[in-house]
Amino acid sequence: MAVLGFLRAIVLICVFSSFIPRVDLAVCGSLTLSPDVTKVAIKAGKANSNTKITCKCNGGKGNRVSWFFHNGSRVLSRDERSGRIYYREEKKNAGVTLFISRSSLHFVGVYRCSSNEDSNVSVDVTITDPQIRVSVSTISEDVLVQYGNESIVLTCTITGIAGGIVQWMKGVTQINNSPRHMVEVNGSHSTLEISDLSKDDGGNYSCNYQHGGVVFSSDQYQHISIQGVILVSIVQSDRSVEVSSRVSFKCNANGYQSVQFVYQWRRNGSVLIGATGRVYTIQSANETDRGLYVCVVTNHWNETSTSAPVQLIVTRRLLVITTHPMNTMVLLYYGNESAVFSCDASGSGVQYTWFTVTNDGSMMIEGESSNMLVLSPVTVDMNNTQYYCVVSNNSGSVESDRAHLTVNTFIQASVQPIEAMIEVSTLIIFECLADGYQSELFKYQWRLNGTNIIGANESILNASSPIEVHTGTYECFVINLWNLTATSAPAKLIVTRHLPVISTHPMDTMVLLFYGNESAVFSCDASGSGVQYTWFTVTNDGSMMIEGESSNMLVLSPVTVDMNNTQYYCVVSNNSGSVESDR
Repeated sequence: MAVLGFLRAIVLICVFSSFIPRVDLAVCGSLTLSPDVTKVAIKAGKANSNTKITCKCNGGKGNRVSWFFHNGSRVLSRDERSGRIYYREEKKNAGVTLFISRSSLHFVGVYRCSSNEDSNVSVDVTITDPQIRVSVSTISEDVLVQYGNESIVLTCTITGIAGGIVQWMKGVTQINNSPRHMVEVNGSHSTLEISDLSKDDGGNYSCNYQHGGVVFSSDQYQHISIQGVILVSIVQSDRSVEVSSRVSFKCNANGYQSVQFVYQWRRNGSVLIGATGRVYTIQSANETDRGLYVCVVTNHWNETSTSAPVQLIVTRRLLVITTHPMNTMVLLYYGNESAVFSCDASGSGVQYTWFTVTNDGSMMIEGESSNMLVLSPVTVDMNNTQYYCVVSNNSGSVESDRAHLTVNTFIQASVQPIEAMIEVSTLIIFECLADGYQSELFKYQWRLNGTNIIGANESILNASSPIEVHTGTYECFVINLWNLTATSAPAKLIVTRHLPVISTHPMDTMVLLFYGNESAVFSCDASGSGVQYTWFTVTNDGSMMIEGESSNMLVLSPVTVDMNNTQYYCVVSNNSGSVESDR
């Protein structure tokens, strides 16, 4: 009976089941969240801060879904608590609820609700907390590179949570450790050090923090601009030069990879064609070269730097003669004398050209280009010639004063003796001592008391028989070939007449004859110059001169008897006259 009743029950069930609508429990086309959010912000650590999210499968009945952590592990079974998180089946097919009690930063992450029949049918919910912040330290945006070994350090700070993964980003590219990039994590801080900076290191840097499948990005990025340091200066300061001067400017530039620097010089803002070296030289400056000069330096990153300007002033200043040639006199003596004229001027690039003035105008003196004109030897025909110098440079030329050359021939004369006193008819000789250029060609003229002595045209004057009228002042007048003259100092001549004075007269003499060879001696002495003695004997016819007796003594030998009682006397004479002694 029991068996029969069971079979009847089965049959009834089958019969009635044909009249009940069929439900396909395997179909779960989509999922619905309640509340309908994919991101939930929790309030970690706050009492009664519970979070509930219900996941329901559309198109079927029952709890046909499950909750998973971000790493794929399943949340604990239904109705089983795990710390503060669990999920449970809600009544009336409301789905499965993820319940977080007393929310904590520990539960921040990504949760997935997935169909049990088809894992491709799923929905993710992100649990986050506004207390979690990621920030990047702020530094100067402009980083200067001068030597190529510079570095920067960026710091990322994570606030409100720890234990996740830090990622450094440049733009959208993740930065990993490399020889030039060093990432270090120390608790809630992470540093990124970039060494040996280059231009490519410029950009926007940010920091990401990943925890529980949630990525927290820094609330700002750090923009870094890499600039090469170019220190540019011009060695020279402002300059003022004269036209046609040579001018050089040198540009000093220091910085990263300075060997690759490109130089460009500019004047008054305009590019100087071809001036692309460190040194800019103007071989011959003129007025158009005036202005402000700068040196523009470009590095291999195409960055430029410009030096401070340097001013160049080009002037056209006429020369100023500071020393003019002076009149010069040359006295010829030996025939090898020189004349020197000098001229000095202030200015740069000074040149000197000498000229002589002729009857036809001026004539340049070849080969004379210094500030001194040396004429050697000087000749007489150069007398009274004029010379001048033209001083010039690129600014112009000026002419010096004219200087006269006076050429004299040396001549001098003197007379020897310069003074004499003689007796009448005494020989006197005057000599003219004349010296000078070509003295052998001198002409002479003797003068007595200022009057020319006729025929006295030699250097020696002989006065063989002077008398009183020849007393006076004698001068010698000398003239050379160029009619230059010289007159000797005067010489004095006095002609006098002084008769002799007999101081000893002849005495009477007696001779005693014995052998026959006895002698008789008479003597006579007189004072005076040029005294001459002449002896006489007295005869019946008068007086007779005794020949051969011209001394002051008369010697008669041998004495004879016929000479007895004979008288003798002496006539003493000089140029002034004569006197007779006693007999």
